[in-house]
Amino acid sequence: MFYVKTFGQLQIFKAGDEISNFLSKKALLILVYILVKRTDFVSISEIGQLFYEGFPDSYVHKNLNVQLYYLRRNLGISTLELSSEREFIRVNRKIFRTDYDELLELLSLPGNAEKVKMFKPDEFLLGFSEKWIETFRRRINEMILQYLRHESETYVVSNLQKAYVLVQQQLKMRRKPFVLALAKFDGNLTIESFSFRKGDLVVRLNDYWLLLLESSEDSLKTFEGVKRRMQSFAKLMLVKEEEALEILEQILFRRQLVTQILAEEA
Repeated sequence: MFYVKTFGQLQIFKAGDEISNFLSKKALLILVYILVKRTDFVSISEIGQLFYEGFPDSYVHKNLNVQLYYLRRNLGISTLELSSEREFIRVNRKIFRTDYDELLELLSLPGNAEKVKMFKPDEFLLGFSEKWIETFRRRINEMILQYLRHESETYVVSNLQKAYVLVQQQLKMRRKPFVLALAKFDGNLTIESFSFRKGDLVVRLNDYWLLLLESSEDSLKTFEGVKRRMQSFAKLMLVKEEEALEILEQILFRRQLVTQILAEEA
């Protein structure tokens, strides 16, 4: 099994050991291109347009066979794993794995935002500036941004729904497990400027934040303690359960309405 590291300096490992001193940089890039295309076959004409622009087909076929020979020799594989067949290059992708594959797997599942952030689009094939590489960097950047936007939206909606359920439950309780408050931060400071306790829930409401502060026996004491710690960079005010529910209902309903409209238009 070969592992190809495409983010950062390009490296290829065989059974954990790095392979160095490749006979041809072009051959190596051709292999990487085929692998990130994630297909077993790539047309020779496509390779010709990217790597042999301006050269006649006869030269492309001849030189490409040389490049594939270099690859097989460096990797220690046969024509069963990598070869040219008429108008196509065939590769056995089962013996290769790349960190680009790992990124796509992370992007296919929810909850991987932190891992996805570790992949830097501008570090894809670092040190190379070919047009197709620049195109891939832009594509990777778009995929990551789209994923992170979706994850952020999912997290926000999840917290909104969670807060709504908790406030509904609290409305029926004699002992209130949470102190409800609205916070507005001054200047460029954000909610991240303040360290909350593990049992607290923080929900963004446009320009404000709804805070569900886990309460002790004395809810007023809990509120005053948090207010005192936040007074230098945020304004804090108490809200009743009914007020919090009304705010949450408006935002949740608006989000559902937008989603419904977009679905109907699609």
